[in-house]
Amino acid sequence: MASLTPTRPRTRPRNRREMILRAAADLFAEHGYHNVNTEDIAAAAGIGASALYRHFRNKHELLELALASEFQAVSSALAEAAPRDIDSAIAVLARAFGGRPRMGLLWSRESRHLDDPAKQRIRGPFFEVRGTLEGLIRERTQGGDPELTAMAVIAVLTSPAYHQTTLPPDRMIALLIELSMIAVATPLTGRDGARPQPEPDGVTSSSRPSAIMAAATRLFSVKGYQTVTMQDIGAAVGATSASLYRHFPTKGDLLTAIMTRATEALHVGLADALAGAASPREALRATVTAYVSFATRHRDLLGVLVTELPNIPEPDRRRLRAAQREYVSEWFALQAAARPEQDRAVTRFRVHAALAIVNDAVRTTRLSSHPGVVRNIVDLAVSVLEN
Repeated sequence: MASLTPTRPRTRPRNRREMILRAAADLFAEHGYHNVNTEDIAAAAGIGASALYRHFRNKHELLELALASEFQAVSSALAEAAPRDIDSAIAVLARAFGGRPRMGLLWSRESRHLDDPAKQRIRGPFFEVRGTLEGLIRERTQGGDPELTAMAVIAVLTSPAYHQTTLPPDRMIALLIELSMIAVATPLTGRDGARPQPEPDGVTSSSRPSAIMAAATRLFSVKGYQTVTMQDIGAAVGATSASLYRHFPTKGDLLTAIMTRATEALHVGLADALAGAASPREALRATVTAYVSFATRHRDLLGVLVTELPNIPEPDRRRLRAAQREYVSEWFALQAAARPEQDRAVTRFRVHAALAIVNDAVRTTRLSSHPGVVRNIVDLAVSVLEN
């Protein structure tokens, strides 16, 4: 017998395209581009795969448009507000970035998976935001390094992407504004300072495993772990991929060895900083200085540390994540001892903002030739911790 209840035609949500992009952005940020497929995205959006392909050609297009949507929203918010001073600009951006907590991860980790034309397209809105900030900072400071300061402000505003500490939205935005303005007020070495000396090319290690790890680190940092093959790494060291497997049974073992060595180096630097300090505040500055020194001398290794943990095979991923958390926990403890009046959440926000400044500034190649850049990065990170 036919149903007596009339069937209603299913209506397609008007914002289905936006729903798909939001689902894609969330999954890419949480799991990484190569660890997500279109079926995952369709399921998260509550649709079938065929419906997804009516809107997007492939996963690559989804990544580009998800990134473009995030960046354009922030750029449009700033353009519409048309702020006339840096205070107003930061207030607008804090709210725009605050509503897009995944943006930092998408920009720093996933944008490298796009081809060059797509990268150029999505960078436009980002450069517009940075350019506006740089101009307003130049008007306020009349010196220093406005480009580095603008990058530091963006790092602070996107830093919530890298941790799970929560604050009420209004309080979080107020704190991000406060930390951003601290970065703006930090005195920096200007363009007339001494420029960094060019770094030597270095000498290749005579140890075959070390040479393999060095070549793999460069390739993983630039292209991403999932894109690089053992054949690529073998070609970089003048060896066959078969010979690499004698030292590292799998590519995952190679990545694990690189991450383990880097994490151990961070802990050694931390121990040295703590051993030579007379107070928590002094130890905090020494710890920041040690981290910036490590980061500037090992930019590719820093890139791998920041981006590739999701690709470490279990159980090594849990072990390395625990070791990295232990390292950051020492920053929390030092910050809490230096600023005992702060509550725990604010302490964590400040530490992650400082780390984001270092990570973003060091990995921005064009900043490496700026006068006094290493000292300036240290001063910016310390300022958002101390002030």
